[in-house]
Amino acid sequence: MDEGSPIDHRGRSRPLYTPRSKTPRPQALKGRDKLIYGLFPGLRVMATEGFSAGGPVAGLALLVIGVGIFLFTSLDVTLEVLKRVDARPEVALIQIGLWVLAVTVFELLRLGSSGFERSRGPRAPRALATVLLPALALGYASVTSASLAPRLTEATFVTAFVLALGSLPAAVYCAIEVLMAPSEARRRAERGWVGAAGAVSGLVLVWLAFWPHPVWSARADWTGWDVVAVLLR
Repeated sequence: MDEGSPIDHRGRSRPLYTPRSKTPRPQALKGRDKLIYGLFPGLRVMATEGFSAGGPVAGLALLVIGVGIFLFTSLDVTLEVLKRVDARPEVALIQIGLWVLAVTVFELLRLGSSGFERSRGPRAPRALATVLLPALALGYASVTSASLAPRLTEATFVTAFVLALGSLPAAVYCAIEVLMAPSEARRRAERGWVGAAGAVSGLVLVWLAFWPHPVWSARADWTGWDVVAVLLR
């Protein structure tokens, strides 16, 4: 009997399509489990496809976290060393920038190991949601290092603030997409919650720009953030 014949040797019809791979299909995760596993790079892949598939990414993420913790906790030591050797304290901005870069790399690893390329949904919200945590880290770094370079930190803080507010609706969209199965209810939830997050972001901008904040304005002016001080008056 010819192997390419649609009928086998017993007269039974063969399937028209055969699986391209004999490996078992990855285990499907529920919405809440999928969200929890997605918080750390590689965990979702290890839970669905095995340790060998997501282990290297998780190990690299642990390395990035270790480097980030070292950079964050040793900043005071760096400033003390710069003071002893009579070096410019602005050099510490390099270490702060590396810490923000570590946070960004962690988020990129989390994006790449979450099925970003295999997903059938829109990719723009996933990419934009990745900006949220690095933007918060950049804003925190700008505030804590404002005395080192007021002009530079003012520009980075304003940029980080706008990016954080802009990526908030995308993060809400991604959370709903993970937690809820495709349905009309999910589409209604996406429209409602994403619209609410966008409205909150807009109201925060209006509140800061058009409502006087004399205490914050005085602190920004004392720090050297002239543009922020004017906006908060």
